[in-house]
Amino acid sequence: MSYLTSEERIKAIVELNIMGTPPEKEYDEITALATRLCNVPKAAITVLDNERQWFKSRVGIDLNEISFEQSICKLGIEATSFFEIEDTWKDERLANNSITKGIDGVRFYAGVPLIAPSGYVVGMLCIMDTKPNKLTPEQKDSLHIFGEIIVKHFALRLALKEVEHKKQELESLLLFKEKMFGIISHDLRAPIANIRQILNLYKSGNITADEFMLFVDALEIQLQGTESILTNLMAWSKTQAPIIKNTKPSELIKQSIQELATEIEKKQINIETQIDNDESINIDMDGFLIVLRNILNNAIKFSFPSKTIEIHTNIVGNKLHVDVKDYGKGLSEKNKDRVINSNETFTTLGTMDEKGTGLGLTVCKYIVAQNGGKITMESEENKGTTVSFTFQTK
Repeated sequence: MSYLTSEERIKAIVELNIMGTPPEKEYDEITALATRLCNVPKAAITVLDNERQWFKSRVGIDLNEISFEQSICKLGIEATSFFEIEDTWKDERLANNSITKGIDGVRFYAGVPLIAPSGYVVGMLCIMDTKPNKLTPEQKDSLHIFGEIIVKHFALRLALKEVEHKKQELESLLLFKEKMFGIISHDLRAPIANIRQILNLYKSGNITADEFMLFVDALEIQLQGTESILTNLMAWSKTQAPIIKNTKPSELIKQSIQELATEIEKKQINIETQIDNDESINIDMDGFLIVLRNILNNAIKFSFPSKTIEIHTNIVGNKLHVDVKDYGKGLSEKNKDRVINSNETFTTLGTMDEKGTGLGLTVCKYIVAQNGGKITMESEENKGTTVSFTFQTK
């Protein structure tokens, strides 16, 4: 593969995001000044991918773009340095190029390469004449200076693009935080209020000690729900500064199962694991464990007692794929869509009336997206659910 058509150079052009953009005064001023200083009728700032040459700015040229085959700039890009053809009619490489033909054809060409911040030449600042020509040393120096200015504009363009990306990430994070704390505020107030009410009834003598004991199981369930909310909140807060660690998928699975051993034993659930590739990987381990623990906890919650939960992992490329399958109550199509695709928080009771907050999956979706992955779900009522997710390895 040649330098011109290399994937890395094409990627640099895509990252620059300049092809097809509207004219900009900063670039047009440079091409206009280049024609005057070099005393030529034509100048252009070009970007060339593996299909076409596009003019970001042009003077004395009517076309917005030309084909890759017609491009003279590609010869300059391959040279990666100052490039000059005093008479194109005498250059065998351009013998069949229609751009050089006719009274207005390009007889003289000179240009300097435009290097993206990635280090790849993405285009040229070029000047052209309809008759043979040759630049003076001073004109060459001017062209180099103009080229450096354009390259600085490219760097600024990428910097502004990154700032805009970070701004969007921050706005998304702030919206997510607002939603999170709204959920937490709502879900914490109710159990706390219930606990306080029952304690006040007992303290005021309106219920006896024996009557109070009748509420203990209900209070314990509410406290477990409150603890779950706080656990997810603390877990999510850790993901704001993920730490990459080296580990094996089997270790991640083992740790998640151990952390949920009490819930697994309570329902007499059998956990079956299939790990297709157990090589060491670099991964946001805390984030991954939060996601797997929540999904496995939901599988336990919705499983019928004494059933099996299957966990399957595989490494494909730079992604760790995980499937968690239960044989439980499942979800209807409507509720499945609400769980995965909706922005609302949604939860239902488990097979033993376990109550959830809906906060866990909200956190999971956020963490998985942060790590370049995606969560999907297949579910059928009273037959079970399979939750699949991918997690990028570093």
